[in-house]
Amino acid sequence: MFKKILIYIISTLTILLFVLSIVVLIAGSILQKEQKLINVFGYSYSVVATESMEPTIMVGDIIIAKQVAFEEVQVEDIIVFYSTEYQKYFVHRVIDKDENNDYITKGDNPRAPIDEEPVTRDNFYGVVIKYGSFLSLGQLILKYRSLIFGVMMVIFLIIIISETITIIKNINEKNRIKLENQLEQEKLKLLEEEEQRIRAEMESKRKNKN
Repeated sequence: MFKKILIYIISTLTILLFVLSIVVLIAGSILQKEQKLINVFGYSYSVVATESMEPTIMVGDIIIAKQVAFEEVQVEDIIVFYSTEYQKYFVHRVIDKDENNDYITKGDNPRAPIDEEPVTRDNFYGVVIKYGSFLSLGQLILKYRSLIFGVMMVIFLIIIISETITIIKNINEKNRIKLENQLEQEKLKLLEEEEQRIRAEMESKRKNKN
């Protein structure tokens, strides 16, 4: 019994994690196309698509950003901000502050110019706390996003179908056991009634003889 419960819990958690992964991937892909970032409890991820931060952050690397207060940003921090000029998010390093205490940014790539648009409280998003290739996952997402999505959907459907079949089998098994128990109870009831009838007949014959 305990083993069945443990298997059920593990199976359920696996499905939930897989569904969550699909939701995050789909949401991330949709939002990235719309030049938006997915936000989960103040943390966001994105796949870098340009060379502006090389050699620190390479094309295809995944960055994880945390939303923090604007005042907490320090010079040399790598931040995420929205450029109203280009209508998209940038990941650049803070190199200085201007007279308004807004941040001046630039990509680490030596060929990247200093950003003309300062980062203000209004277009600041968060600080990059982690970045890397993560086993080239980001590059795979960039190159094969549609294929990965399709494969994950197929796997998801297989899991759903498999779990549905398992649930149906369990329901049928429970119904079979329930039906067998009902038949057994009916059988016992009939036997008891037959036994009572025979006793009553024997008692009646005994009284008639007397």
